[in-house]
Amino acid sequence: MKANATPRPDPARRLAARTGRLALALALLGAAAMADGRRYEQIDLRRVDPGESVARTLTCGRGEEAVGGGWRFTGIPDDQTIWLVHDNYPTDDGGWRFVLQNVSLRAQPLRAFLYVYCMGGG
Repeated sequence: MKANATPRPDPARRLAARTGRLALALALLGAAAMADGRRYEQIDLRRVDPGESVARTLTCGRGEEAVGGGWRFTGIPDDQTIWLVHDNYPTDDGGWRFVLQNVSLRAQPLRAFLYVYCMGGG
């Protein structure tokens, strides 16, 4: 390495810059820890009216803290925007909150997986 060369950023920070907070949590904690610390919920609603929102909060176990969360919609064509995620953030009690809104002009089914990554505990 040259004396005047700029050091490369830490790989976890580079990953976080590209993909956000969840990627940083994954890079720092490792896949093995995530297998034990992930909580998820599947939502399968037949009808959500236009403009209506669906709220969910996933919680971590006793003594655990939420370090990341996310969602994945299923059954929606790539060229359609039907759902808007208003909220996707940690709660004060160690969980993760989601609010999803139907932004289409007609009633739609909602099929999604919500998940939170938890760290800590005994």
